[in-house]
Amino acid sequence: MVSKIIIDEAMLLCAGFGKRLQPLTLTTPKPLIKVNAKPIIEYTIDSLAKINIKKIIINAHYLPEQFETFLEYIKNKYLYINFVLSFEPEIMESGGGVKNAIKYFTNSKGLIINGDCIYIDKEENTFEYLINKYEENMDALMLFNDFHNAYGFDGKGDYGLDEYGRINRDEKPLFAFNGAQIIDLNVIAKYERDYFSLRDVYSNPALNIYGTLNPNPWLHIGDVKGLEEAEKFLNQTSLA
Repeated sequence: MVSKIIIDEAMLLCAGFGKRLQPLTLTTPKPLIKVNAKPIIEYTIDSLAKINIKKIIINAHYLPEQFETFLEYIKNKYLYINFVLSFEPEIMESGGGVKNAIKYFTNSKGLIINGDCIYIDKEENTFEYLINKYEENMDALMLFNDFHNAYGFDGKGDYGLDEYGRINRDEKPLFAFNGAQIIDLNVIAKYERDYFSLRDVYSNPALNIYGTLNPNPWLHIGDVKGLEEAEKFLNQTSLA
């Protein structure tokens, strides 16, 4: 019998400056900006709590004392989750941030999530869906949205998927990467550099990087317009 892969730890990437959302982010880190009176990051934590995630790691650099205050609040809301703040004295980029936080993981597979967007659990829990799609042979599994349920996203798309589900920029159509992924942390640990982007991982031809399509809406909050669209969406639905 093949043992089930244990994925019960998540990391929220929250170390950025959120410059495109200025002036709001001049005084508040982007993940802590409130959308309908609730911090962006709390939507994700609420969703993770529903699938019994045991540990949530949050990396921080910009205005870290505000994350410390937020953690005091969220720890009381979810007493059964172990929250860890991974402070970065200097911005280490997304890959470096994960590498710096590996010491806080007890398992080799990490659920890594952008902390500055909102995932809506419409058809099923977004992160449970991703976990159920992950297989042992994958170095990473990225979650994508089709444009019809990617609210606030106005890009051209990031990757397509080949017939086996592997990511490929040359495949059409292109989908929007929504920032949620499962990564084999052994892959991250092998990088000699301490400062690098996860894009370096995705573009490594030696790795098995797969993708799957999210059945749920995703609220991309890239700028003030995206923030307004997220508020509009949440005002019109009872799913959040």
